Order: sequence, then structure tokens, then C-alpha cells
Amino acid sequence: MEDSRIVKILVIDDQAASRLVVRMMVEKLFKKLANEQVYLQEAATLKQGLRLLQEENYHIVILDKDLGPGDEGKDIKGTEHIPEILSLRPLTQVVVMTADPSPLEIATAIRAGAADYLFKGNENGMSEHREAVLIKCLARARSEIQEATRKATPIDTSLYGEFISTSSVMQRLQRQAEAYAESQRPVLILGATGLGKGAVARLLNRYRTKYLGQKERLFLNLNIASLSDETAQSELFGHEPYAFTGAGNKVKLGFLEVSGNGDIFLDEIGDASPAIQLKLLKVLEEREYTRLGGTKSLKTNARFIFATNKDLGELVKQGKFRQDLLARISLTIEMPKLEERKEDLPDIIKLIIARINTEHKDRKLSFASFPKELREYLCRDNIEGNIRGIENDLLRLSLGGTKQGNGFVDIGSWQNLLGTKTPSRVRGEIIINHETLLKSPTDFLSTGFPGLKKTRSLLERRILEEATTKFSSLDQVAKALKITKPAVHQKLKVERLKLRKTKKSTR
Repeated sequence: MEDSRIVKILVIDDQAASRLVVRMMVEKLFKKLANEQVYLQEAATLKQGLRLLQEENYHIVILDKDLGPGDEGKDIKGTEHIPEILSLRPLTQVVVMTADPSPLEIATAIRAGAADYLFKGNENGMSEHREAVLIKCLARARSEIQEATRKATPIDTSLYGEFISTSSVMQRLQRQAEAYAESQRPVLILGATGLGKGAVARLLNRYRTKYLGQKERLFLNLNIASLSDETAQSELFGHEPYAFTGAGNKVKLGFLEVSGNGDIFLDEIGDASPAIQLKLLKVLEEREYTRLGGTKSLKTNARFIFATNKDLGELVKQGKFRQDLLARISLTIEMPKLEERKEDLPDIIKLIIARINTEHKDRKLSFASFPKELREYLCRDNIEGNIRGIENDLLRLSLGGTKQGNGFVDIGSWQNLLGTKTPSRVRGEIIINHETLLKSPTDFLSTGFPGLKKTRSLLERRILEEATTKFSSLDQVAKALKITKPAVHQKLKVERLKLRKTKKSTR
């Protein structure tokens, strides 16, 4: 959506003098309105006006009742073409300019779909009347645009839509997103489900807004995979009345029409149907589209942000994705895996907890009170579902824990709530003993082998770490490792390890 401070007005009048009078009137009005800017276009013919309406949306069209002779020499009545204007831009407020104040002419214009009318002339109070009409129609146009935007914008139920960039890999990605803000070209975000592709899409939107100096920039998101082909086309391109069964008797505005100069985020683009792919290709190549069931082309200046967890190149080979469409998407961002950004996990967890606590005020979680084992569990490498998996775990803790009087929940039995029986180990970790290690096939000497000395040192430290968590005295460790107490003491000192502390007796 364009900056909400900019008011777009189109004047369709065959008389240059009349158009000049309207321009002066509009400019005079907007000098009085603080924080408002006007963008006014003029059309000398109905044909020219309709072409301008195809190219962009206007808040108000000021239409002369009599437009003079057309190409065939027949006089054109502006009021007869109001339905055609509204079929192109249903939210535009058409104001008829007339020198004839007869009730019949006014009623004809209103029945045709006009929002109001303006009288020509300079009689007392006429100037104030015209200004009042324009202000009223502007308010109505903005109200209807806001309502259409609200309907087109899905409620964001994601708990991980905010961008976290503690890790170096995500800081590099952030710099990449900022660089892409300078281009209107579409961006493709690649990565597995649940890695936060939506958060990156929103980041691209914020950077684009900042780069263009906009006060606001609309962000609309649509998951292609979650909708039927017909519904997805209707949401994206809009539809004409009765375009398909259940379409209704009114024009539906699609994302492309509502977004204006904003961003449209299409998730799971790899699941788009051939029909949607073909229409998207036309949008990217010609900036044009048609509503479902329609024949008239409309222009758009929206920027696309695509995302997928699929290999589009492989889909092209399989004939499931258009090569020419993929070729039009030149800017790509690859999401790093969670194991590449482990530093981000604590902040991600805190963010999810904050949003859960907002939604469930009497079932709040406290990250500070989480036991060490739970934090390790949530920050594990092999998280099923990625960030979404963490979100699901935290929701289960919030809703399954025992509610306390202070609004927080007791998660002392978190292992049972999350379905794990190994609270002190990371879920999915394979535990092996000495015998299993010796019998299992190995590939120690593959690329990256650090050498025998380094491997021996690492293995010895792992054994010492395990001993310090299991035993609380040098005697016990020495007996388990089958070495002397002085040797144990020296090794723990070198590795800077300490034995597990025992609870003191209270007797």
C-alpha cells in the first residue's frame, strides 16, 4: 500500500479549463489539510481515464457528467460509464461534476454508483460544499481500503515471526536482506519448514520501507499449499462476480489490488498450480494480471517475496515448475539450519515464551526458572520441526503444567509433559558404552580427522566429564577410571573440571 498520507485523485473532463479549475480547488483544499499530500492526474477523454485506472488505484475520481463527443462523434455521458469505472476499481469513490443541479441528474448519478456530486459555479457556499464532499469521499475511500486490507491480511498466529540475529550466520543474512531492499525484484527464501522464512520476509519488508522512506508498507502473506487452487487464485488475483461456484455477486479484491506498492509473501511457492505459475509469470514480466473470471488487465507494482522448502530446480526437471518463472527470480536467500545458529536459540526461546505469556496470561512460563536439563533439551541440535518444534514444546509446557496462584505454571514434570524419559540428556541422543564403541563400525580417518593425539585428548576429556557428573569423590572416580587418586586430581586440574557437589546433612 502506498504511503497513507498520499491522496490519489483522477479528474476526467474533456475541457482543459474545467480540469484547471478542479486542480486549483483540490490544491487549495490540501493546503488546509495537515499531513496530507495529493497526487492528481488528469484525463481529457474517458478512454484515457480508463487506461489510467487500469494502471493504478485512485481514492477519488472526479468525473464530468458530459464528456463531449467520442471517437464515433457521439456525445459521451460520464454517468453512463460509472459502472465501468467501478468494475475496474471497486473501492474508488466516483464524484460526478455537473452544472445541472436537477434532482433527476443527481439521482441518475447516485443510482449508477456515484458516491456524491459537485456543482460547477461560484455561488455562495459552493466552494465549501465541494471541499466537504471531497473530504467525506476521501474518508470513505480510506475506510473501505482499510476494511479490504483487513480482510486480505491473515491473522498472524506465528510465535516465531520475529527476526533473531545473535549468530554470525544470521547477521550475514541480515546484511543480505538489507542489500536486497534496494531492488524491486522478487526474492526467493529457501529453507526447511519451521526455520523462520516468514521472519526473513518481514525483515525484507521493513528494510524496503526504510529504503524508500515510506511511513508504512503493506505486507500480505499467503500460503499456497494450504489452499485449493481456485481459492488461492481468488485470494491472490481477486475475482469477478459469479466467477466460480460460491464466488458471490460482488467483486473480490485480491492481494495484488489491495497491496498497491507493498510486498506479497507467497509461502510454499513450489506447490503453486500451473495456472497460478502462468499468471505469476505475466505479473513478473509485464506487471499485469486479471481477476479470476475477468477479461480486463490491471497493473500492479507489488513486490513478491517467495519461499519454499522444495528444490525448485528439481521440480523444473520433473515438469512441475516453470523454468521461465524460476528464471525471473534472481535474488535468493538460504536459511541456515538451526545447528549453524545455536547462539540464537536462547533468544528464540525467550521470544516464544514472551508471546505465549501474552496469549495465556494465567499460564505463563519463566525461562529463568527452567532447569538446566530443560534448556539443553530445548536447544538440542536435532529439533524435530525446527523453531516450530520448540514452539510446540513450549506450548505443551504452558498448557500442561500445573497452574499456580501467581499466573505461572509449575513445569517440574516437564519430561512427562514433553514425552521424554531422559531429562539429563538431549532427546534423540544415542548413548553408547565402551563395548559398543569398539564393536561399532567407524570412519575416524575421514576428511577432518584431527589426529591421534587430539582425538585421544578429546575422548579422555569426555570420560572425565562423565565421571564428574556421576561421582562426588576422588576415590570413586579413581576406582571407576582404574587410575590413582593423584592422577585423577592432576587430570581434573588440567581440564579445569570439578566434581559433583553432594548435599550437606541438615542434622
